[in-house]
Amino acid sequence: MPKPEILQVGPYPDWDQVPLDQAYTMHRYFKMAAPASFLIECGRAIRGIATRGELGADRRMIDACPNLEIISVYGVGYDAVDLDACRERNVRVTNTPDVLTRDVADLGVAMMLCQARGMIGADAWVRGGDWAREGLYPLKRRVHEAKAGILGLGRIGREVARRLAGFDMEIAYSDIAPKDCTQDWAFIADPVELARHSDYLFVTLAASEETRQFVGREMIEAVGPEGMVINVSRASNIDEAALLDALE
Repeated sequence: MPKPEILQVGPYPDWDQVPLDQAYTMHRYFKMAAPASFLIECGRAIRGIATRGELGADRRMIDACPNLEIISVYGVGYDAVDLDACRERNVRVTNTPDVLTRDVADLGVAMMLCQARGMIGADAWVRGGDWAREGLYPLKRRVHEAKAGILGLGRIGREVARRLAGFDMEIAYSDIAPKDCTQDWAFIADPVELARHSDYLFVTLAASEETRQFVGREMIEAVGPEGMVINVSRASNIDEAALLDALE
């Protein structure tokens, strides 16, 4: 029996690519010299699209595969997939929620520690020889017992908060409504007030049209020049112009 034919939009690590190649006929779209021509000539044979969150699948690609049954997203986000086109064609869309939840939370806490303790600057201080000319690296900010705000207490937000509790931080969060938390985490309904309350504001919102540029000028100003915004969500959730103005 011939293997199902899959359109692969972007590269995968070897530990995933090898079993995929064994089970399916994988057409590497990202390596094709003339991908549009391939879709015209061979789109009818494609039964599945394997893509990544940031690459997605647009209507043109979906329409070019009349026998398409499924789009599998390697990652959590599927906002780059044309869901309307999938609904019209009854094409299933799957993702991989929770596969990297704890890893993203780990990274968010690492970013806080790195920035608060000036680790990148310290590395440059040692490599550049400043330690020999100017002595000890300047003291930086402490993290323990500081105030942390979680903007969006979903899967990742909860994991971030759990990790911050290990630093005896005062944890508060903002969401559509209070969550059922066994931990003593304060609910602050107003996101701007949460920002004003926080030494470290973690942005863990899901990406959508409603959250686009959600962290805007007012919220960034509420964090203040001594506060820190740590975004482990999509970049679209941040008003980049307002952020650049604040940094300048």
